[in-house]
Amino acid sequence: MAIISIARESGAYGDEIGEMLAQRLPGTLLNKELLEKRFNEFDVNPKTLQRYDERRPGFWASFSSEQDVYLHVLKTVLYQEMNKGACIILGRGGSILLKDIANCLRVRLVAPFEVRVQRLMEQLSCSKKEAEKALETSDKDRAGFYKFHFDSEWAAPTEYQLVLNTDCVSPEQCVELLLSCSRQLIGPEQEAAGQQQLQDRILAQNIIESLIFQKSIQVQFLEVQCTNGTAVLFGVASSPNISRTAEEAAQAVPGVKTVENRIQVVQEQPLRRL
Repeated sequence: MAIISIARESGAYGDEIGEMLAQRLPGTLLNKELLEKRFNEFDVNPKTLQRYDERRPGFWASFSSEQDVYLHVLKTVLYQEMNKGACIILGRGGSILLKDIANCLRVRLVAPFEVRVQRLMEQLSCSKKEAEKALETSDKDRAGFYKFHFDSEWAAPTEYQLVLNTDCVSPEQCVELLLSCSRQLIGPEQEAAGQQQLQDRILAQNIIESLIFQKSIQVQFLEVQCTNGTAVLFGVASSPNISRTAEEAAQAVPGVKTVENRIQVVQEQPLRRL
């Protein structure tokens, strides 16, 4: 089962290569259109996707709890689609979210700025100035998205296993190279390990869904790590009772065998009159 995550500069043929890969495998292409459909199934406000998807949110949006909803649904959709079989992830921080998944190939597609400008002028029938502005905005948004949500550098080549320059390599050649690299780098051992890691990620998301979005348990900065049915809870609670409630709720999630509670209890101190 091939899992390929593609980070791409606008004008580097990322969308076209993603579509061709999905047809060749065949597999699911997780792109903007599919993400919009799945977010709608989760009954998420469409404006949430507009504010946070592949861009750094504005000042006030960066303080909103909407960003937690966006990331939770993004991860949930990502893992669900991967669990169905072969999957191509187009952007959306896949190279970071799937960095430790053994059966995922992470690639970045680039091209010289002037080449991308020419391609966008032809695609959009726009002026050179308009194309340059659109590319600069896109590059800034995607870099900001990685930095804000994942504290990572979008353009850093070390974040990927493969970087392809589409000025030198055609989309068809890119597809062949990616399929070949996937077959060579991901064998039965990596496939088995990746499947287990994916199930662990899905279980962790189910726990977060239960605690935060269903039961509204007030644990700040909640993070969950799962390994073969053992769940470790991290975060901050304002009382021991909230911490215990979170642990009990996690234990009740199907698939959880044991829970290790590392939630820190930080009680508010009453104000004293001087």
